[in-house]
Amino acid sequence: MGYSTAQQANVGIARAIMRFDLTSIPAGTYIKSASLQPYLTGDIWSTGQSNLMAVTAFRINQLWPGSPTWNNFANAYAESYGSATIGITFGRSNIDVTELVRGWVNGVWPNYGIMLRGQEGGYINLKVFGSANGFPTHWPQLVVEYPDPMAAGSTVTVVIPTEPVEDSDSRSMFESWIPSAGEDVEYERTK
Repeated sequence: MGYSTAQQANVGIARAIMRFDLTSIPAGTYIKSASLQPYLTGDIWSTGQSNLMAVTAFRINQLWPGSPTWNNFANAYAESYGSATIGITFGRSNIDVTELVRGWVNGVWPNYGIMLRGQEGGYINLKVFGSANGFPTHWPQLVVEYPDPMAAGSTVTVVIPTEPVEDSDSRSMFESWIPSAGEDVEYERTK
């Protein structure tokens, strides 16, 4: 995600989308904390420029079409719910999405997922995150903590990974989009 016009990665703007199955958390549960944890696996940035990027999580506000593209899904987001500054250290980052997950679990809005957005112009700064169709240890995950209803004073911690969709097209749940200059969007899977 981010922005690149570099020869080896001429993608323009790239964003990421993902969904998490929260059915293991009882509806109406008080969410103590929730952290989105994408896994950085690669990056490109302009020499002489900062390699840091603010990555922000936005609530997706509509059902996913069969095949999300820039043209049919790039603007399918509402308010932001947390951000983190990502550098060049490979591994997991933490983006606090507690309020977003509380809204999903309490039925304030439907769980259509999260869109991550980073730098979308200026100089080259592109971050590559693990996807649900890559190494399982690099899958994005959501770590949710809530009070244990069976043991007063205890907390339940649930780690929810994204997983590939088990349907006919087996599309990934974590995608990068690339808007083409004046053309239909290229739809590229981050692997």
